[in-house]
Amino acid sequence: MSIIVPNSFYAINQVGVQANSDGAQTVPRAGRLGELIVNDVGLGRYYEAARRGKIFHASNAAGQALSVNSTTATGLIITNPPSSGKNIVLLRLVVGITVVAAGITALILTGDPGPNAAVTHTTPLTPKCSLFGDTTVPVAKVDSAATLAVATLQYFLNAAAASPASGVGNVDHEFAGDIIMIPGTALSLQALTTAETVVASLSWAEVDV
Repeated sequence: MSIIVPNSFYAINQVGVQANSDGAQTVPRAGRLGELIVNDVGLGRYYEAARRGKIFHASNAAGQALSVNSTTATGLIITNPPSSGKNIVLLRLVVGITVVAAGITALILTGDPGPNAAVTHTTPLTPKCSLFGDTTVPVAKVDSAATLAVATLQYFLNAAAASPASGVGNVDHEFAGDIIMIPGTALSLQALTTAETVVASLSWAEVDV
């Protein structure tokens, strides 16, 4: 007696583009040279998360003075509420210095490691979903001014110089999964020693805890 084995049994990898629905059972994609395709297929590394409405961003509307490692924070503050049910994964922070600093300082992320951050949202900003036109509201709260329970140095970003001749320390920082904010935590873009005026933009993903 012969046994007929479906052709799909041999389909370890499939060459070519796939168009699948959620829940479909598929095989890994391969290229025409037999290579396993694990890249971003030309759509960018954040495409999948952005297409599913999991990425959000917020920006300062104008030049904003940074507080100096203070609980009375001004700059760009992101909070993950204690009851959010989500982890916040920071993706990218872009900072432009708009006024020449009075002295050399460092740009930092400081904040409350929680897990029960008590934050007063003084000047809220309006985060947007990176799926342009999507009206999904993120769980994260973002402010240009807020009061934190604790101001603890968490992350060094870059130096900001005291004069244009020595180079203004603008920041374009891509996080690599090394900062995940659990519910009840907050982080703030601030200066370490000398006040700065900046415009900043932060993007993040929200995933189930």
